Amino acid sequence: MLGMASVKTGQATTRRIWNAVFGAGMAIYGLYLLIFFQGGHYVLFFYVFALPIIIGIRFFRDRAAFRARKAAATVQGMPPGYGQPSGDRPQGFLR
Repeated sequence: MLGMASVKTGQATTRRIWNAVFGAGMAIYGLYLLIFFQGGHYVLFFYVFALPIIIGIRFFRDRAAFRARKAAATVQGMPPGYGQPSGDRPQGFLR
């Protein structure tokens, strides 16, 4: 989630912030369990597994939409002079 938050293009700033907040929260909690937790009972909600999947799906959908918009912006229409006579033959000349 922190990696998705570091990508600047293709997603809204608010989603980047939420990715960073949730990613940092999960990383801090994981480090707490690794370093300070002595054993015993802890609670692990299923949201811990579902949230990164949902955020990952949204991330890749946003990236695909951004690339589609970018590609559509580069193709704006037909080139200038499309369907016009080339200029090497006089007007009205047919073979």
